[in-house]
Amino acid sequence: MGRTVRSPPRKGWLPSVTFRPGTVVITGAGPGDLGHVSLLAFAYLRKADVIIYDRLTDHSIFQHARKGTELIYAGKGPRRKVQQARINLLLRDQARKGKRVLRWKGGDPYIYGRGYDERQFLEEAGIPVRCLPGISSVTGLPTIAGIPVLHRGTASTFGVFTGELGKENTSDGISLQRIALACDTLIGVMVVKKLGLIVKELRKVRRADEPVALIVEGATPRQKVLRTTLAKLPELARRQKVTSPALLIVGKVAALP
Repeated sequence: MGRTVRSPPRKGWLPSVTFRPGTVVITGAGPGDLGHVSLLAFAYLRKADVIIYDRLTDHSIFQHARKGTELIYAGKGPRRKVQQARINLLLRDQARKGKRVLRWKGGDPYIYGRGYDERQFLEEAGIPVRCLPGISSVTGLPTIAGIPVLHRGTASTFGVFTGELGKENTSDGISLQRIALACDTLIGVMVVKKLGLIVKELRKVRRADEPVALIVEGATPRQKVLRTTLAKLPELARRQKVTSPALLIVGKVAALP
């Protein structure tokens, strides 16, 4: 038998946090809409003096910030890209002004988010920093789309790569083919720009008819999930005029109903 809740709800539903002037909190806002933001991140948002935010976040959440909170864009979109060095200095300078600085990043700040780079820079500058986790698009978007990254009898391992491939067809120095050979499920982020090259590399070690799924604008009202095979993916993406952001899933799990 189940249990019933006997205690009344707490009057203060947000966690109690201390946000001291001159400090920086780096937080992940999760993928897509603001429903994936943690209560802890929301509590810090309500106390921030400055919010320095990325492109791939639901900006409607900023209406819940305190009156007078300054909003500063520091995203890396294809048309408007703020360099990382400038972001680092912006965080440091705002903290040195005695501001309570919230760095608002999509997904999780430590998964292709440069969150650790920013933390290192700030700590070397003597700025107190706290980092909060967020739901990463790597695992969050497949779940939202109904695709299990791991599934008993289908996939017991998964690997993640970025589509920012270099001259040697590597992802952050790691051979894409090596990842493909080692893992049942492959998850690719930032894949749209070089999708053709990614597929070409994967087909050297994976079956042409292997199931794939492309989650476009995941966790938003515009989300769509394209399912096909590895060989047919580039043509389908071209016909659908797929643009970033999109998450690629390669493996048997992509064909599960």
